[in-house]
Amino acid sequence: MNNNSLIYRLYYYKLFGYDYIDECFLLNRPEFSFDNLDEMMKEIKVCNLCELCKSKSADILPQGSESSEIMAIFLSPSEADEKNGKIYSGNFGKKILELFDECKLSSHKIYTTFLIKCPAPNDISMRTIVNCSPYIFDEIKLVKPKIVLLFGAIVSKIVLRNEQMPDISLIHGSMFMDGDVKFMPTFDMHFIALNPSKIELFKADLKKAGKSL
Repeated sequence: MNNNSLIYRLYYYKLFGYDYIDECFLLNRPEFSFDNLDEMMKEIKVCNLCELCKSKSADILPQGSESSEIMAIFLSPSEADEKNGKIYSGNFGKKILELFDECKLSSHKIYTTFLIKCPAPNDISMRTIVNCSPYIFDEIKLVKPKIVLLFGAIVSKIVLRNEQMPDISLIHGSMFMDGDVKFMPTFDMHFIALNPSKIELFKADLKKAGKSL
């Protein structure tokens, strides 16, 4: 690993709250560079970067075409996803599919994936999140979407690399450009379940994403 990579990695961890980073931790962090998504999925199936690999019972792979113009990134698979072995299982999954349809976004035309590749507890540590995050950056590069929907504050902060990002209630629906790709933070379904008054704003974000293509 060259000095520039170490400096960037140190900055990244400091950004997300680490006061002390030892050299061993930095050097043991992988630098992913996959040629294609199949290669990445094979690596994810045998990944042991954190303790979540020990408790998972199924590999929940991304859903959708590699040539999709829209990419949706959620935090992690749900228990229902793990039980059924596929994305959009359970009540939250069914609800988001209904909202996609209502907002003229076909789930079959969306590449759906997760920041954390294994089902995660509510109290997941930031160290675990940051360990898994390199996968998503390679995934974005390989899919080459035109717009990326970021569901929830944690996903938005990690993908946009901005721990100081304003509250999701303030920036939802905003477009952030990185090269040719647009990134849009929005609410996640857990937030909507707790704040049902926000559902119209959520639907407006989804509609805006579709119209931005």
